[in-house]
Amino acid sequence: MKLSVSKPEKSVLRTITQEVLREDLELFEQKLSEQLSGQKEYLTANEYEMYRRGKKLRPILNLMFARMVCGSGEALPDRCYKAASSLEMLHVASLIHDDIIDGADCRRDLPAVHSDRGVGSAIVLGDMQFLQAVRGFVDVITVPEDMELVQMVLDVAFDVSRGEMDELLAPKAEDYGKMRQRYLRTIERKTATLLGLACEAGVILGGGRRSDARRAGFWGRKVGLAFQIMDDVTDCIRTRGDSGKDGKADLKNRTLSLPIIFALESAPDSCLTRYMDGREEYSEEVADFVLINGVGKAYEYARAYVDEALEYLSFFPDNRYTKLLRELIREMVDKA
Repeated sequence: MKLSVSKPEKSVLRTITQEVLREDLELFEQKLSEQLSGQKEYLTANEYEMYRRGKKLRPILNLMFARMVCGSGEALPDRCYKAASSLEMLHVASLIHDDIIDGADCRRDLPAVHSDRGVGSAIVLGDMQFLQAVRGFVDVITVPEDMELVQMVLDVAFDVSRGEMDELLAPKAEDYGKMRQRYLRTIERKTATLLGLACEAGVILGGGRRSDARRAGFWGRKVGLAFQIMDDVTDCIRTRGDSGKDGKADLKNRTLSLPIIFALESAPDSCLTRYMDGREEYSEEVADFVLINGVGKAYEYARAYVDEALEYLSFFPDNRYTKLLRELIREMVDKA
C-alpha cells in the first residue's frame, strides 16, 4: 500500500516571483545589472552574490502596486523597473551599514562586507549603493510632478540614518513603555519607511492617483513594522535566520528588540535583566526566558499591524494583485 505524501504548499512569495511577476522581475534584474555595471571594478563576487540572494521584497512590492494600477499584459513603463532596482540598492546600502553597526559577521550566508573587506571599504560601498540608487530615481523623472519621488527617497534615507542613530544611542535605563516607543520609532525609520516608499512609488510610476499612492505608502509602512517585528521574533526562536545571520543575534548583542523588551517587563529582576545589565553571561536560560515571556506578545503586535494594513488594501480594486498582497502579509506573520 502506497502512502501519499503531501507536498508543502507553494509560498505566496514564490507564486508572485515565479508566476505573477516572473517577466517583470527579469526586466528588473536587467536594470539592476545595468545600474551595478558602473561599480564592477569595486564590487567583489561576494557582493554581487549578496544582491542575487536577496528576497527582493521591496522591488516586488513596488512592481505589484504598479501592476495593480496598470493591470496585466504588456510590460510596465521602463522607469518602473529602474525604480525597482534603485529600491533594492537602497536596501542593500542599509544592510551594509546595519552589519557594521551590529557587528554582524554574516549576511545571506556570506561574509558581511565589513568583515570581508574592512569597515572603511564597507562604509564607502554602502554610500555608493545609496548614491547610485538616488541617481536611478532621478532618471525616472519624466514630468515635474515626479520630482516628489526624489524628495521621498531623500526623506527615507534621512529617516533610515536617524533610525540607525536611534539604535546606537538608545539608553538602557528607560522605563518599559519608553523602550517600546523608542523601538517602534526606530523600526519605523529603519525599515517601514523604505517599504512605504516602494509601494507609494509603484502607484505613482504606474500612473495611479496620488490618493491611492498615499494609501499604498501607509500600507507599506504598516507591513514594514510587522515585517521587522516578525524578523525579531524569528531571531529569538531560530538558530539561524532566513537572512543568513546567526540566530539570537539581538540577544547576544544585547539589542532591545520588542520580544526582549516584553520579556524584561514581565519580570524586572530576571536572568534576562541581569544579562542585559552585564551582570551575567549569555546562556540558554536567558534565551528560553525571552522565548516564553516575550515572543508571544511581540507576535500580537505584528498581527495588529497586519490588520491595519489590510484596511488600507480595502480601498483598492479586488483583483489578483490585492488578493496576493493580502495573502502575502498573512503568510509573513504565520511563518515563524
